[in-house]
Amino acid sequence: MKRILDIIDSIVDVVSTLLIFGILITTLIQVVWRYVFNAPFMWTEELARDLGIWMVLITIGLVLREKRHLGFDILPDSWQPVLRLVTNVAVIFFAVFLFGPSLRFMAVAFGRQSPAIRMPLWILYASLPVGLGLLALFAVEGVWKNIRALIEERKNRS
Repeated sequence: MKRILDIIDSIVDVVSTLLIFGILITTLIQVVWRYVFNAPFMWTEELARDLGIWMVLITIGLVLREKRHLGFDILPDSWQPVLRLVTNVAVIFFAVFLFGPSLRFMAVAFGRQSPAIRMPLWILYASLPVGLGLLALFAVEGVWKNIRALIEERKNRS
């Protein structure tokens, strides 16, 4: 299971890097054409925004997996496995609860296109269920790791 999650992690990492590169290129094109040629493109802003949305939503799971999210360390270190467990369970609940509505939100967009680049909107809105799915997947891994850590801690106390 860990190997599969590591592969997914690597894929998401590469895709997010490509998305950042895409944002950089489209923004650079917009700046050059607007200020050098005085002929701005209308599609670059929309494409950069859409790439940014995809990037944020697919990397949320990686942030959770690598424990890079914002946190507070006011409680004792001995409570950390329990707090991480509670956090991961809450994230799973959140992701599962929103997954169905995100699919319906995506379904509403079928047949519609974005104004500037004429991309089907369901492609943009698909970022939400994909991101929620990745988030839930990495949160399940976190629950498993935290349960194992709590079991090991209890064995070490005995």
